[in-house]
Amino acid sequence: MLFRLRFLGLLAVSIAALCWAAPASATSSVPLVPIHGVVLAVMPNGDAIVRNDPVAGTLNAQSIEYRLIDPPKLHAGESIDAFLDMSTTPWSLRHVHPADAFVAGSANTKVSRILGVGDLLPDVPLVDQRGRLVHFKDFLGKTLVLSFVYTRCKDADECPAVSAKYHYLQGQFGNGPFHLIEITIDPTYDTPAVLAAYAKKYDADPSRWSLLTGEPSTVKTVGDDFNLSVVEDRPGDFIHNDVTVLVAPDGRIAQVIQTDAWSPKDVLAAARNLAGLSSSPLRRFNLWLMSGIIALCGGSEQVASGVMSLLWLTVAIGFFGYLFYWTARKIFIENA
Repeated sequence: MLFRLRFLGLLAVSIAALCWAAPASATSSVPLVPIHGVVLAVMPNGDAIVRNDPVAGTLNAQSIEYRLIDPPKLHAGESIDAFLDMSTTPWSLRHVHPADAFVAGSANTKVSRILGVGDLLPDVPLVDQRGRLVHFKDFLGKTLVLSFVYTRCKDADECPAVSAKYHYLQGQFGNGPFHLIEITIDPTYDTPAVLAAYAKKYDADPSRWSLLTGEPSTVKTVGDDFNLSVVEDRPGDFIHNDVTVLVAPDGRIAQVIQTDAWSPKDVLAAARNLAGLSSSPLRRFNLWLMSGIIALCGGSEQVASGVMSLLWLTVAIGFFGYLFYWTARKIFIENA
């Protein structure tokens, strides 16, 4: 009898533990939506009434009561960023923190140095096109190709061209140890729903190609970490420089390419080499040379293209000149 009671007690404790753990595992996979808003009031029960900005394709601007999950001390009138979880009643806000409204090109005191070769990617929370929470450490063990784009870009030679190259790389990488990442520079518009529609245009497989957004302040900091310069020329139209980053499987930056004019075959070769796979050394050298010239010329793609053409022309003239000299010398020696 005593054994039976102990067994039943142990079973009850086990069931209770499973029931307690279940909500935690469920909430870890629910879709999250980054939002920005203003706290209107903090309620006695710890909830807050927040006036949130509109979320493209998901939510209108509104003022409602939200449940706050592990919030900092908030005050009425304070601007915040957060992740919205719509699976609870009332809706919940997670990762709440004070943050000013997103303004492209504004100063960012959170950035003290620019990331470069050998640095680890920052460990920040972002959200992919499925609304799933993502950290860069989730991709450890894979070689990454990381670029910055935005879905409203109308210049076919910029963001759409980068995404088209990603489509090519996705096909070439297959199910290998690689992952493609595009981070938006327009977080107030490029919500998970918008990114999902954009991903569909390019047949992006979320298991191999992530389009990431996040809380506007976090997205801005990630861009600023890579010295990304973004200015909103007109509403929805951004002028920006171009940065593509190759990341080794250990999570460290291996190469920074300051142009969107890179050849996908060159990046494919460099990524395969980082993954320990065979690749064309000539393609890798071409990417290294272009990156170096771009950095030296202050990001001028036209100058870099001209210099590379001149260099390859010089190499070709030197090669054929030597071949002509060797042939002529052999002929003259044999006829002497």
